[in-house]
Amino acid sequence: MYDYDLIVVGCGASSYGFLKGLEKNKDFKDKKIAVLCPSEYKQNTVKCNIKGISPKFLQDKNLLSLSYYLDTFVNVIQNNFSHIGVHGIGGMCRMWGGSIGTFDKKTLNNNNLDFDEFSQCYAEIEKFLPFSGNEEDDISDYFDLKITKSVVISQRVRKLYGKFFGDTFKVGHPRLLVRDNCNQCNQCLAGCKRNSIWSPLEQDFLNIKLDISLLKDSFATKITKNRVTYLKDDKEKILNSRYIILAGGVMQNYKLLANLENVVNTKAKLLNTPALAFSFFNFTKNFEFSFFGMGNATFILENKNNLDFYGNLYDGYSLAVSSGRVVSNNKVVDSLFKIISKYMVFGAGFVSSDYAECSLEKKNKNIVISGRYSEKYQSKIHEIQKIIKKFSIVNNGMFPYSKKILLGSDIHYGGGIPGDLYSKTLVKDGNLKNISHVKVVGGSTFSYLPPVSPTLSYIANSYRIGKQIKF
Repeated sequence: MYDYDLIVVGCGASSYGFLKGLEKNKDFKDKKIAVLCPSEYKQNTVKCNIKGISPKFLQDKNLLSLSYYLDTFVNVIQNNFSHIGVHGIGGMCRMWGGSIGTFDKKTLNNNNLDFDEFSQCYAEIEKFLPFSGNEEDDISDYFDLKITKSVVISQRVRKLYGKFFGDTFKVGHPRLLVRDNCNQCNQCLAGCKRNSIWSPLEQDFLNIKLDISLLKDSFATKITKNRVTYLKDDKEKILNSRYIILAGGVMQNYKLLANLENVVNTKAKLLNTPALAFSFFNFTKNFEFSFFGMGNATFILENKNNLDFYGNLYDGYSLAVSSGRVVSNNKVVDSLFKIISKYMVFGAGFVSSDYAECSLEKKNKNIVISGRYSEKYQSKIHEIQKIIKKFSIVNNGMFPYSKKILLGSDIHYGGGIPGDLYSKTLVKDGNLKNISHVKVVGGSTFSYLPPVSPTLSYIANSYRIGKQIKF
């Protein structure tokens, strides 16, 4: 006897998109569905000290992955630096929802998705997502973003990111703004300080035409066959369900799957842990090729008592692409960006996997993430080093000069599925290898993504799976 026909873990954008798709699925008409919705993502109810954390994480319910990060990567130390970068789980709309929505055919094909089908899903989600579009936004003309129903990209942005616009689907009305408190500061991608960017709320779920029980303040801690263990009021409870959908985001999905009994071996757990991404140049050598990606938030712990925030090399330009505003007036950064931009993953990273050979290993009690720039990129290191060495300390604190210069860090997407469970059709159908009763939707299902607005892509694909899913 099951408590529910289906349990959905997570109540963020992907969960909402999936259930809206399920609304159109005749196989789930009149089925009992439970949605586990934590009020705050936390590890064993331990709250985190957020002093000094970037403003993008200070919104309501936007500290969703911080405690996961601290719990998972507490021992990640590389060359005496501890790198902390976090994205919200289920709250990514607040960070990425304001950006231009694009998705290229090549990435869709690599994820076994059909471009025309995906485009249709984008069109359908516009009917139920509160897109306000950019008609009313006070967009800066720095990049000459035209105020039209479909975003028009300036020539400068095309020059910087042109290769990502071939066969690319552009989403009109990309901004998810629904609240009147928006002051049009154009900082959507950095994190809305007024909480005006949409994310699904309780009433959004209750308005779905399905038999949904929204279990608030309930945080899933473990899944076994047809069973979900969760915390509510700091007490452990259990629900039985015929099927389970994991839509909790990269970190929670990984933790739940990695703890499945007799499924994932220790080696696979280590090699497929969601990777902490960082990039730095080390001037103690003539060349430094070690790196792993680039992210939005960079913190450097030079010693146990000194947590320092470094602005990112490309962060201002990502903001500019989405909002028309550049926050950096640093000529050194400008010079570096002109070199590095052609190697950047569009809006999502520093150097794409095409230019990297990366590995994750365990030494003693520390997890060490290392990599090498490919030969395609190494020739540029000379040029970048010459520019960096021309200055010692930049006034705005962007690059305090030292023997090691960190360029960025972040949790790397696409790492939310343990290797033993990964299926080549995961993105297409949510299926896991050798497990029939659990499926996964959302960001953790994708391989590395180059779209500017991954949230919209996650919603669209979760919606598509919901419409078609069969167990």
